[in-house]
Amino acid sequence: RMPAAPPPARPPAGQAAGPERRPSSSRGRWLFITIALLIVCAAAGWAVWPGNATPALAFLRGNGGGAQATATLPGAAADIAKPTYTPSLTPTPSFTPTSTPTFTPTATPTFTPTDTPSPTLTPTDTPIPTDTPIPTDTPPYDTPIPYAPPAGDDPCRGGVNARWINVDLSEQRLVACEYGTTAAVFVVSTGTYLYPTVTGDYHIYLKLLSTRMTGPGYDLPNVPYTMYFYKGYGIHGTYWHNNFGVPMSHGCINMRTTDAAWLYYWAAEGTLVHIHY
Repeated sequence: RMPAAPPPARPPAGQAAGPERRPSSSRGRWLFITIALLIVCAAAGWAVWPGNATPALAFLRGNGGGAQATATLPGAAADIAKPTYTPSLTPTPSFTPTSTPTFTPTATPTFTPTDTPSPTLTPTDTPIPTDTPIPTDTPPYDTPIPYAPPAGDDPCRGGVNARWINVDLSEQRLVACEYGTTAAVFVVSTGTYLYPTVTGDYHIYLKLLSTRMTGPGYDLPNVPYTMYFYKGYGIHGTYWHNNFGVPMSHGCINMRTTDAAWLYYWAAEGTLVHIHY
């Protein structure tokens, strides 16, 4: 502050005061202006001091005179160059891809279930057992033409008054006799000297359409039109040889299959079989 001016001197008592002098108005005006300028400068300095920015000052900065002023902080007038860094290349190990086996899916067959038709039962005739005797019936074959016996040598003459069978081992011949006459004559093969055919009078006791025959050195299935007359001896058809007229068997009387079929249906069980030389 300015020092206060001393009060004006008063005249001594009894002395008349002179005319009063007034201070100059121009001097007071300049003093006021000086004080105002100091206040404004102080306020402006405080406002621009770093850290003393206020919202009001920011508003004044943005709107003063319509021009935007950019405040420059002390110590920020010069641009500071940023340090530059030169990158150094660091060798990076290169990755070499290795071939990975590619899995290729293979087509897998898909099982598709199908409907299985249910078997249909078809009624069939019950087969007749092979070794079952059956009654004689009408033969399925034509009656063979009988051979003419030699003159004066009728094998059926003087025989029984019925059907019977005459077997001549010397001639390898079988004759079907009926009421003293010859019904049919067949060439046969009888037993060899090692396995001779029995001789004598016998009767057919079993008839089989087909049977299995076994013995020393042979096993014959499905022997057709078999007629047993004594133990294992019988008259039957033959499919394993065609050498008829020559002894070939193990004791049985071998006939051609067609001839054996005719005789099978001609003779009944109980028919006489006469075997001789």
